[in-house]
This record gives sequence, C-alpha cells and structure tokens, in this order.
Amino acid sequence: MFCSYGNGYRLTKNPAYKKVIPDTADSLSALFNPVVGTMLSWPREVEPRNWPHNTIMDNMINLEMLFGRRRMVAILICMILPFLMPTKQ
Repeated sequence: MFCSYGNGYRLTKNPAYKKVIPDTADSLSALFNPVVGTMLSWPREVEPRNWPHNTIMDNMINLEMLFGRRRMVAILICMILPFLMPTKQ
C-alpha cells in the first residue's frame, strides 16, 4: 500500500492518496501481535487452519508505512502537547 499510495502522494500531492496511508496503517496495527513481535498474515485463515499465529515475509513491506504512521503521530503529539500543558504563572 505504501509503495503505491505513498509514491502516488509524493508524485502528485493528491490528498486522496495521503488519506489511505494512515487508515491502512491503523488497520495493520490491529494485526500486530506483541507476543511474537510480528503482524498477523491472513487473519481469515487462522481459525480454519488452527494456526496460533502466522507471518509471511510480504508483511515486511508494510513496516515502512507503520513506522511512518508512528512518526506522524509523534510529531502531532509534540505539536499539540505544549498547548495542553498548564502554564506557570
């Protein structure tokens, strides 16, 4: 997704491309399993095949998008936080 939509946004600056990236990153982050430290691949196959967890190498391509999303959130927090903190008088 990031290769297609990230480059689409980079080349055209079309905001429709940019919106897809955080939405997809949010969906992917729900598939992250902190116990094994990877994203779940093919969630629809876990129950029928009785898999505890599965990850395929193709998921590695999504890491750039997830790290980019995390960086965007961190930047927003840093920008907003000073306005939320009480001021000293």
